[in-house]
Amino acid sequence: MLGLSYIGMYENYSKIQSDNPLRDIWDMILKNSDINFLSQRWEEKDMDSYTYVSTSITQAYEYFRASKVSSLKTRPLLLYYSFLNLTKAILFLKSNKKPTNYHGLCKEKIEKKIEKSEDFLLFSAEVNNGVFYQLGELIGTQPAIKTIFTLEDLFNNIVELSAVFSEYFNKNHNFICPKVDGYSNGVLKLTFNKEVLSVNEITKTNLEETFIKEFSLEEDEQNIIFYNKLNKQGEEYNIFHKQATEILEKYFSFSVYDDKRYYFNCNNSTKINGALACYGIMYLLSSIVRYKPEHIYKLLDDKTISINWFLGKICDTLERIYPNMMLNILFEEKIKFSSSDF
Repeated sequence: MLGLSYIGMYENYSKIQSDNPLRDIWDMILKNSDINFLSQRWEEKDMDSYTYVSTSITQAYEYFRASKVSSLKTRPLLLYYSFLNLTKAILFLKSNKKPTNYHGLCKEKIEKKIEKSEDFLLFSAEVNNGVFYQLGELIGTQPAIKTIFTLEDLFNNIVELSAVFSEYFNKNHNFICPKVDGYSNGVLKLTFNKEVLSVNEITKTNLEETFIKEFSLEEDEQNIIFYNKLNKQGEEYNIFHKQATEILEKYFSFSVYDDKRYYFNCNNSTKINGALACYGIMYLLSSIVRYKPEHIYKLLDDKTISINWFLGKICDTLERIYPNMMLNILFEEKIKFSSSDF
């Protein structure tokens, strides 16, 4: 017998009730644009640092506000500069040096002609030594210099956008969610439904390659099941919870929404942190807006190619989740805003 299942979420986060999460996220960020607040919270910085951070955050917010009244022919550019300035402010607060002015990505392929909507997914950018790379260093998951990411790669690494992307372009889902249970004898159990795996072309071998070092494998007619016998018994609940949380955070991604699912990234070749993926997407979209107006016309106005709805959905989603991600990095904790919009 496995014992009684624990009821609870093995993810440590703070939950804030909010009728308007985006407003409240920016309120928390904008507090750090106040020089007096900065000088009290970050005493080790000097006035030049406070001025830099204050200006960067203010500009980030103003770019965001401007994007809200702009059409999709301009909105991605304004959102990218909001992301860029916010990222630079967070980098400066969390390190001892001013961030570079380089974007950290260079447009690698946006010259391709758009003959069908799927061509949009092939636009790509190459990693160089700039803000993108420095953000990766800060969160401990920086991609190698000269790594190339397509827009499809980036969409596949954002929990909050991946399902919309998969359904819109009729792709396999890149994230799947197992059932996670913890038991009073210290066992952590992951249950993957075989039908879900099959639909998304994920094999048992794919899962074994990821989990077999720390989990034992079993299966029945409907499920593939992984067990991990943790060192501590269930009566020491706090210890078990800590161990379970640590091991799950190693293998799974979590949404910034008030979402209690565990997302397993099936992408074996181009895994990247969600915050970096958000930054990369807005960089590429802004590059198309700046340098390829003929592409924007086709993507928005050509009825045979237009992905107008999807581009709007990208902007709506990323403007909500990226500031939340930056807030989490700033405070070094996960903050989830709960509202009726999810």
